[in-house]
Amino acid sequence: NDMRQIRVPNGQYYQSRDVEITGDYTSASYILGAAFVTRGRIKLTNLDPGSLQGERAIVDILAELGAQVRWLQGENALGVDCGDLPSSVDAVFDLSDCPNILPTVAAIAATVPGRVRIVGGRLTQNHKSPRIDATAAELGKAGVAVEIIEDKAGFVDGLEISGKTHNEGGVEFVDHEDHRIFMALALFSLACRSRCSFSGAPDTEDSFPGFLSHLGLGVM
Repeated sequence: NDMRQIRVPNGQYYQSRDVEITGDYTSASYILGAAFVTRGRIKLTNLDPGSLQGERAIVDILAELGAQVRWLQGENALGVDCGDLPSSVDAVFDLSDCPNILPTVAAIAATVPGRVRIVGGRLTQNHKSPRIDATAAELGKAGVAVEIIEDKAGFVDGLEISGKTHNEGGVEFVDHEDHRIFMALALFSLACRSRCSFSGAPDTEDSFPGFLSHLGLGVM
């Protein structure tokens, strides 16, 4: 009853079958984020509007930041138009139920004027890298105003970002050996006036095969 125990009877056998599943919202967040930072439009298919994935929150986050978001009936598709964003934003996002998109939301927030507070990310400090610290350090290199937020217990919990429409770029990022830090910074780089680079050879094949080619980027 407390969901702490799973009992599986033995003596059973597996049988293969084909299963059709809907898309992964964490992966989708990078595609949607690319449309947002470039002020573009996109239609993304194979997403379940009623999905229980926590990272489905990226859809509502983009809408709160000013993107026009609508589900296209009969097409099983999500339409997002980022061509007419507000002149300034002031938003707070609690990512307790969707920590995987914290670096992505931070990168997006850095490209819009105003203030965005991201909280509920304490867990991400124990992921492949301390993601809050890593995100703050790398965006700071690019001149983004970032402050680290601590919770009441004094633990690093999130970020406050004061974004701007134009970011110069022209910096060399470090991915902290973390695929999600790399992918989020790649999105931010799309919005920069000058090309950014990365030290090392980032690897996204386990989490998002073909990520660079989907964004029209290459390794140099």
